[in-house]
Amino acid sequence: MAFLYSTVCLLQAGESPQKRELKNDMTEIYNILPVNANNVNEIFTKGELYGRLRFNSFIFNWDEEITGVRKDYYTIGVGGSLIYKSAYLNGFGFTLGGYTTQNPLHMDDEYVKYYTVGKGVLSRYKVATQGEYGLTSLAQAYMEYRTNNTSIRLGRQIFESHMTKSNDIKMIPNTFEGITLQSEFVSKYNFKAAFLTKQKLRDHTDFHHVFAYDDGPGEYDKWRENDDTAMHKGITLSKLEAAGIDDKILLIEFNNGTQEEVEWLFNYTAVPELFSSSTLDLGYKWMNNSYQVATALRYTHQFDHGAGEMGGANLKTNTVGYKNPNSLEADLYGARLDIAKDSWKFR
Repeated sequence: MAFLYSTVCLLQAGESPQKRELKNDMTEIYNILPVNANNVNEIFTKGELYGRLRFNSFIFNWDEEITGVRKDYYTIGVGGSLIYKSAYLNGFGFTLGGYTTQNPLHMDDEYVKYYTVGKGVLSRYKVATQGEYGLTSLAQAYMEYRTNNTSIRLGRQIFESHMTKSNDIKMIPNTFEGITLQSEFVSKYNFKAAFLTKQKLRDHTDFHHVFAYDDGPGEYDKWRENDDTAMHKGITLSKLEAAGIDDKILLIEFNNGTQEEVEWLFNYTAVPELFSSSTLDLGYKWMNNSYQVATALRYTHQFDHGAGEMGGANLKTNTVGYKNPNSLEADLYGARLDIAKDSWKFR
């Protein structure tokens, strides 16, 4: 049994009114955005700077240590971010976001292979190959064109959707490279579309394949590409290269926001030549002066376009007991009930 202790301290630079808010899911809401510029000079002088300090620590204490499998360890991250958003001239502007996590106290390099949950405050690959603790990344760098109800972004960016998340619960968010569109082309209805070509995980500095597990010959090559826990370890870099598959994400999503009594969402996400998924969410909210009750239904179907044949039906390639060990075709049915009163919530 492992005991995990984690603390997060978030400090917003002292502006009034507050420039940003942090939601419970660790996504950010920008209350103050740059204004329009009248000339090139004002693109820079009327921009907005956002600052954030962070601290995160993890301590694992196992009842029983197993050599090569699990061992007591701790990781500590101290850092933060500076994000600059320019003013907009004729609808065009840009955003730059620099992030850092440093490890002022750390264990010996040989412990890095035991880091699991705590790996989000450093780069295991850099520790193992270079003895380098701490990482710094220009995780956001995009050009944007925006109107009153539409935004088109090109470059490195956070993109939140049903199937893509910043997952910003440690020190540096998960971000993507590509082109995205978000629009309220009909009042109260949201539309998202994206073509994402690369991804940077939270504990990486470099942008890499969005869906490829590195099976290189080096002992630590497995930490170079997508080494997230949810990554399919049978979809390897060498197999993709041999098949000539260039893994990218194509995505569309419609929803009617979260302010209506009846809520709905439709999402279709695909990694062409590998797999895709289609999701439909339906929800209803009922409120009175004391309580809020919310119900929701979800259906997801995953389509296999060749990923199962390439890597098998199991993320860790253990297909024992599967009816079809070479297929990722699957369905998910879900139901949810929330009852909330004041600061209490039952799910």
